Amino acid sequence: MSCPPYDTSSLFGSGNCYTTVGDLYRWNEGLHTGKLLNAGELAKMLTSHAVTVYNEGSGYGIVLREFNGRRLASNAGGPDDYSSISYRFLDDNVTFVAIGNQWMEYIFDIANQVSTIFFGDE
Repeated sequence: MSCPPYDTSSLFGSGNCYTTVGDLYRWNEGLHTGKLLNAGELAKMLTSHAVTVYNEGSGYGIVLREFNGRRLASNAGGPDDYSSISYRFLDDNVTFVAIGNQWMEYIFDIANQVSTIFFGDE
């Protein structure tokens, strides 16, 4: 699906920032394998410190919740016409990363459907 160009020059945080699925996967693996954070720091990051408006836990930069009975740490972002999402199933050591050229609503659907199919939860 083609999207019209979007001027990101005035955005802070995500403006003029480029990445790949591979980059986000390596970042996620670095977090969970001790390359970027030690075990104590990771435990703090993955501890719920607040509750979001969706009644989900919020660690440091991570949303914590259950998905089909599995503990999930996730992070998503993007402006109006592109988005990314990272799912880490904590007890399974499984990571899904997706990047899309649509608003985030669709990227959540994709991540949820792939996760459901992967784990055979249909």
